Amino acid sequence: MTIYTAARHRAAEARPRVSYVRPRPPRGVGTVGRRRPVNVAAGIAASFWLVIVAVPLYYIALTSLRTSDSYLTDGALRPPSGLTLENYRQVIDLGFDTFILNSTIVTAITMALVLVMALPASYAIVFGGTRAVRATFNTFLLGLAIPAQAVIIPIYLLITRLHLYDSLTAIILPTAAFSLPMAIVVLTSTLRDIPRDLFDAMTVDGAGTVEVFRRLVLPLSRPGLVSVGIFSGLNAWNGFIFPSC
Repeated sequence: MTIYTAARHRAAEARPRVSYVRPRPPRGVGTVGRRRPVNVAAGIAASFWLVIVAVPLYYIALTSLRTSDSYLTDGALRPPSGLTLENYRQVIDLGFDTFILNSTIVTAITMALVLVMALPASYAIVFGGTRAVRATFNTFLLGLAIPAQAVIIPIYLLITRLHLYDSLTAIILPTAAFSLPMAIVVLTSTLRDIPRDLFDAMTVDGAGTVEVFRRLVLPLSRPGLVSVGIFSGLNAWNGFIFPSC
């Protein structure tokens, strides 16, 4: 009996003690109905940012509805004594619809050219591995260091020699060329993030280069293509250098 009792005590001492401390609920659980403290600093910052954004919009809208005489007599920020749509009529008479159409055409074709040329070039750079491919990639990287303002005169002479002056092609080609380096850098990084095992698996299954590009590279590079498309579109729409050619 004594031996059995001593064995029970030793077993009880050796048994791990279980903690019955009630776990704390995760943050956000059980706080329904509680009011969060007001973030005064965030409200002040948001109000300040709203003023920064709203004042230019207010100034543009007000200026578009006033005459030149009202601008001089009433002041720049005060509401005009009389509103007019004469400014809008003059802009439309100057061919505003043609300008919008030209900008849309330039933006759409530039985005298409950049996407069509950048993705195959990035695919060759990532999976080429030859010295010529690496030299081509370095050439594209060099394009990032050359601003468009530094080569505006050679571009003007080239466009004149090609008889492309005063045409949309003279805007589309330089804009697409200056968007290609950034697009190739972004898409090259996107393709390098794709696991190499997927390419090996498709190659073992008998897929060729075109099949791998169409069924693997193109679907998995959609985020990079969207980013490149937005960047190229904004660059083409807001470009004010090459139209002066």
